[in-house]
Amino acid sequence: MVPEDINYLASPRLKVLGGDGIAQIHQAVLQILENPGVRVHDDEAQRLLIQAGASLSKNNFVTFPGQVIEETLDKLPSRLRLYNRNGGKALDTGDKHPYFATGLFCANILDHQSDQLRPFLLRDVTQAAQLCDRLDNVHLLGSLGLPSDVPADVAPVKAIGAVMEQSSKPVFF
Repeated sequence: MVPEDINYLASPRLKVLGGDGIAQIHQAVLQILENPGVRVHDDEAQRLLIQAGASLSKNNFVTFPGQVIEETLDKLPSRLRLYNRNGGKALDTGDKHPYFATGLFCANILDHQSDQLRPFLLRDVTQAAQLCDRLDNVHLLGSLGLPSDVPADVAPVKAIGAVMEQSSKPVFF
């Protein structure tokens, strides 16, 4: 039995990495973004990134000079506040509270009635969104699954639409 006077949200946060470990990961990410870079398939996105200081390599990867990344990071706010569609606070990254989100676009689901693995259907997306809307410790919703029973070219739109119909929590996709 859990003692009622323990506030787990106010407990110390787990820190796996110290400053040196974080700095090493940051430097490794900068190196990867500079060489080899990332594949960007959308022409408009490529154009905007190049306009902002990125380059297009011989092998068609978008590469980012470390200085461009650092300057961009310096412009970011120190905290992010998100609100639900009713105007209520959903999360604030500055308050040291842990926040949780659903997964996104899983191909299959373990059917709770048949105990069989099967492709996600739009009704599963709807039911998962209904459940997550009622879970106080789920703060952001994505479509947990990619429905296989609608045309592939509209499946993401249909899925996110179903999530938005079931919840006022912030939605990501």
